[in-house]
Formats: sequence, structure tokens, C-alpha cells
Amino acid sequence: MTTAQTAILTITAILLIAWGAYTAYRYITRTHRQLRMLLEAIESADTSLRFPANSDSEVNATLNRIAQSLSALRIRISETEKYYESITGAVATGVIVITPTGHIILANPAALSLLGRQALTRLSALSDSWSELTRLLDGLPTGLNATVRNLAVKTSAFTRHDGLRLLIVTLDDITRQLEDTSVETWSEMSRVLTHEIMNGIAPVVSIAETLRMRYEGDNDYMTRGLDVIS
Repeated sequence: MTTAQTAILTITAILLIAWGAYTAYRYITRTHRQLRMLLEAIESADTSLRFPANSDSEVNATLNRIAQSLSALRIRISETEKYYESITGAVATGVIVITPTGHIILANPAALSLLGRQALTRLSALSDSWSELTRLLDGLPTGLNATVRNLAVKTSAFTRHDGLRLLIVTLDDITRQLEDTSVETWSEMSRVLTHEIMNGIAPVVSIAETLRMRYEGDNDYMTRGLDVIS
């Protein structure tokens, strides 16, 4: 092989390597740009992004599958949120979700009704009308099971995907239970008092009846008095 041929082969090899490197660079750069576009679309909640299938069909098809999967996932999340919103909006139990700063991100209609509010955005807004409840929830304690006026209050914690720790508060109106308990208490007290009173007057009644049976006189006043005692 002559020197000229060797030079030509070397130049050809260098050109092929350079072309291959350039092609690979363009491929990687284009793929990187497409991935960046996909991520930006995801961050901006744009689920309509699709890549053409006529170029880099395999890569674009994969990226489109990812975009479609994420779009379907976002739709399912949205449907789940609406589902739980409809549930919390329909139940009679009040539900409040509070952030560590005291900001209320959820107060369902039942909670607003129980607390007598049209809207509720901060826990501190209850300090005037529900000071006991505000003090009880101060510091966002979990595992509470307490009663404030006519409300049964329970709390639990939930950590969101971004690490934010939320306090979930449930409120139940126990007015009926309190009334039932009050009636039961008074009934029991009445039974006890009746029993004690009857124990106390039973001997008096017995003595009065015995005296009346044994009394042989004709004093109407004595007879009527024993009858009244009996």
C-alpha cells in the first residue's frame, strides 16, 4: 500500500469517525432536548405534548408512551381528588386540614356548619368564637380524642408527597348523645333518690298502718291523722 493510499484511508477513517461522533452528538442532543421538553410540559401540566413518529421513531414512541402514561396518571389523580371532595362534601362529619403554619387548606361544608362559619382559612380565625378548640389544636397535636362543647374532636397526621406534615381534624356533633346521656343521668339519679326515699319512709308507713289497725278509740282526728301519714 502506497503512502497516498494510506493517507486516503486515514483521512476516510477520520471523516467516518467524525461523522459518527457528530451523528451521535446530534442524537444525544436531540434526545436530551426532547426529554427537557417533556419534563417542562409535565411541570406545566401540559399533557398534550407529542413527538413526531417519522423521525427517531423508537425514541419518540418511547417518549410518547411516557407522556401518555403521565397524562393518564394525572387524569386519575384529578378524578381521585374530585371523588374525595365529593365524599367530604356529603358527609355529616366535619373535616379540617391544617398546615404547620396554621393555614387551613380544607374545611368541608359540615365543618363550616358546625363551627358557624361561611369560610375558614386560618386556625386563628376561631380564637374568638371557639377559643377552646383553638387552644386544643395549638401545636397541631395528633391522636387527640376530646370533646369541645357539643363537638367530638379527633386528630391524625398525614405527610404529603412534598414532605409537608398536615393535621387532619374531624368534628362530630354529639348534641344528641349528650342529651341522651343527660336524660339517662337524671333518670338514674331519680331511681336512686326514689329508692333512698322509699327506704326512709317505709318504716313510717308501716308504723302508721300498724297503729291505725290497733287503734280502738273513736277519735276521728287520730284516725284521719294516721290515714294521712300512711
